[in-house]
Amino acid sequence: MINLSRTIPNAQKPLCSTPRSFGTSTFGTIVLSLRSHHRPRDYPILGRSHGAWCSTLQGRSRGGSVLPRRMTTTSQEPLRFPVTPYPTEAELARREPVRTAGCVVIGDEILNGKTRDSNAHFLAQQAFRLGIRLATIVVVPDEENAIVQAVRTLCRPDSGVDIVITSGGIGPTHDDITYQSLAKVYDAEGSLSYDAETIRRMELYNGRKVGTATVTEAQRVARHRMALFPTRSCTVLAVDPLLWVPVVALNHKVFILPGVPGLFQQLLQALLCHYIPLPPDSEKPHRLLLQTTLPESLIAPILSRLAEEFSTDNIKLGSYPNLVSGIVNVSLIGTHAERLDQAAARVQRELDALGGPNNNNTSCHAASGNNPNNSTDNKL
Repeated sequence: MINLSRTIPNAQKPLCSTPRSFGTSTFGTIVLSLRSHHRPRDYPILGRSHGAWCSTLQGRSRGGSVLPRRMTTTSQEPLRFPVTPYPTEAELARREPVRTAGCVVIGDEILNGKTRDSNAHFLAQQAFRLGIRLATIVVVPDEENAIVQAVRTLCRPDSGVDIVITSGGIGPTHDDITYQSLAKVYDAEGSLSYDAETIRRMELYNGRKVGTATVTEAQRVARHRMALFPTRSCTVLAVDPLLWVPVVALNHKVFILPGVPGLFQQLLQALLCHYIPLPPDSEKPHRLLLQTTLPESLIAPILSRLAEEFSTDNIKLGSYPNLVSGIVNVSLIGTHAERLDQAAARVQRELDALGGPNNNNTSCHAASGNNPNNSTDNKL
């Protein structure tokens, strides 16, 4: 059986739809929604329920409902910080659109298997929807030379990369060395300076947290390391009103983000949504998926021949077998919807013909979906 499904960027959940208010949602609904996105991550205030602020979660169920562990009545509103003014449409139009990106993931914990990276995957998804080609993903350890070399390589004019997104290594501990390392990308001396506004926001935020009323000088210095930025070619972008953490940009080319997935995702969405000149809608890709039960080795010669033919229309053809279900996903990606439809119809006809006159590979349906790549697909 061949099934056809379509993934269209315009049918996706809008990138910029990051709701700030839960409206009339119950506390349990809010909690379940947050948990489905693996949040909160050390956020003491979540949202309002019946006039009180919800604090730490217990996860207890009573009659199928999720309840807060502690409810405290307070007059404090959530902190909201001013954001860096958005560039106007005219300002963005004067800048060359970002069409390619590179990603540098920084952290020993990624390379030794302690932590599974999800940030590069999230970046790849968002970049695809916006028409930005993620050209490369590099993972490096918490070592200065490795970090500098990886970013410098991607910043070379011949790298074919318009912007570089980094993830990780900007915390308060000794092995968080991303800022001090990247300071040397555009400055041989690697000079650093504290950003007063970031420190102000940090202190306001930490003043709300339990157990931070009194801190030692050593603890304060460690915390302020997260506001010690490169001095040269540096722009501090406050992109999210609910976060004190900024995006630090170097030469409008390198964008430094934290490695905590919740923070990375929230900051990346705001950055791409408001501060980056994007390709026109005509360059955003469409993806069509066909599913067949024919073995991949059987359809490989057909796909190889068609992939060469379709390349003249800038259509990429690929196949991804699911070893569990036995289904092969055939993916077609292109920017011209009509030509993509024609190419998909051609693939379907040839695969149906390969199955023979009495085959079951004839049914086809169109549908939109948010996750065209099955996580159980395998490429040996």
